Amino acid sequence: MIKPFLKHFPMARAISMKKNFTVSSNQEMTDLATRMCNAEITKPLLIEVSVKKKNRSLAQNKLFHLHMSEIAKHYGETQGEFYPAAVWKKYYKDKFLPEITSEIKGKLVTTTKDTSDLKMDEFASLIESVIQDAAQELNCQVTLPQDMYAEAMGYGKKK
Repeated sequence: MIKPFLKHFPMARAISMKKNFTVSSNQEMTDLATRMCNAEITKPLLIEVSVKKKNRSLAQNKLFHLHMSEIAKHYGETQGEFYPAAVWKKYYKDKFLPEITSEIKGKLVTTTKDTSDLKMDEFASLIESVIQDAAQELNCQVTLPQDMYAEAMGYGKKK
């Protein structure tokens, strides 16, 4: 079983058979390797190493919320139905982000990822989808402040 292995990692939950560890220094890598060497392994493990992608940027968050406010205003003015920006955020999350379904006490609960948990490339994709959808479905051209848009989409910067 993997449970004896997980006891060496107090932050790991025994319920989950997958655990991610973020290592930010050589010392943290050494500590993790030491814990792994001391762990009792009774089944083969798959260990993957990858570069951690950055979560959304502040520029992305600002641009997204600017767009939600603009869409809310535009829709209210053109359709006579006013929904706050938070409702439009939920609308677009539900429309473009994959569903996550969990069972809690026998009841299925469906949500989407929080935008704060999106990686930069995932959030950039969401922003592009919103821009296109607003133009095509709502006839709403959101503003794209050049510097904010370029920074939000990662143009000219290493990702």
